[in-house]
Amino acid sequence: MTMKTTPKPSMSIPSVSIACDDQQQKTEPGSSTLAGDKPSTNNGSKPIVPPSNTINNLSMNASIFSRLMAWSKERFPFVNMLLTASLYLLAAPLARQASHGDPSLQWFDILGLFSAIALFLLLRILDEHKDYALDIVNHPQRVLQRGLITLRHLKILGAICILVMLAGNLFVDWQTMQIATSTSSSIGIFPIAVSLSWLAMMLWLVLMTVEFFCPQWLNRHLVIYALSHMLIMPLIAVWMATMATGTLQFTTPVLLLACLFFFSGLCFEITRKTRGPEEDRPEVESYSLIFGAKGSALIVIALLTCMSSLQLATLYQVTPNAFVYIAPAMVCCFLLGLKQLIKFIKAPSLAGRESNEKAVGLAMLIGYWSLTGGLLIAG
Repeated sequence: MTMKTTPKPSMSIPSVSIACDDQQQKTEPGSSTLAGDKPSTNNGSKPIVPPSNTINNLSMNASIFSRLMAWSKERFPFVNMLLTASLYLLAAPLARQASHGDPSLQWFDILGLFSAIALFLLLRILDEHKDYALDIVNHPQRVLQRGLITLRHLKILGAICILVMLAGNLFVDWQTMQIATSTSSSIGIFPIAVSLSWLAMMLWLVLMTVEFFCPQWLNRHLVIYALSHMLIMPLIAVWMATMATGTLQFTTPVLLLACLFFFSGLCFEITRKTRGPEEDRPEVESYSLIFGAKGSALIVIALLTCMSSLQLATLYQVTPNAFVYIAPAMVCCFLLGLKQLIKFIKAPSLAGRESNEKAVGLAMLIGYWSLTGGLLIAG
């Protein structure tokens, strides 16, 4: 009997998930198969490659810190933290520019960065809990599935993430009220705006965790599953913008940013689940199984177009004077991504899927960094 699994959207880093499940099905980071070794297989499907020598040599005698670091290397590597920080470093100056015309970074943005990283680490931890049983079957070589760390360890780490976010929220809310009191200014009807926006985001996260109380139905509808889970991205954008300013932010630039976060995450999610024929397996659903490799790639092209259009619209909205200098870089990345996707449509393959991820990821990052740079330079 073959267990059918649904590749749920990886929420670890909706922008660019370097340590995505698809890549790890093919090979774990740094893994290699020694000459003469035969990789273990999963129910007769494609071989599961053993973990890297460093992780493979890890044992229960190692410190808990070393074991957690090994898990992080697999499931939430440093590059994910860097990319998560990019989201906040875009949201903060954009929100300040829209709120009071000064996009400069502040010292307490360090709290925002740690809070953003804690959020996406928490998302990864929740995914680890949801998918634990299936990952034992499909990915027995991982640190968690080998028992080097346990779900209890991850629960403690998740609690720390929540405390980090709470501390950041409460500090910014307290600082906002202090400033309002000292200047006799009004902060409206939301004196704890950051905490309220965080609670709204966390409520959606809880619903995601219980799969909206209809897990079996959602698991049969992969597209709706992805859409429902990706809707947390606009809430994340509003929370980050509110943390940067201390007041709820629903300005046009912030709403554009919320849409950009959503389409960027959805674009990359479908990109990494659009596989070549030699990579697709009937027991593991993917968008290429649903729409065909070419049909799924066409959807990615449409989403890439939406993402790039939103990047340009946001850039023009917040830094019109710098538009002519920055927009060409965004357009070039879009064209490179489009060229790669057209190449994949003509000849779908595993290598093509990996190139798709790189091209789409590059378009995202250049967009984020160009917007951030334009804001800070213009400000």
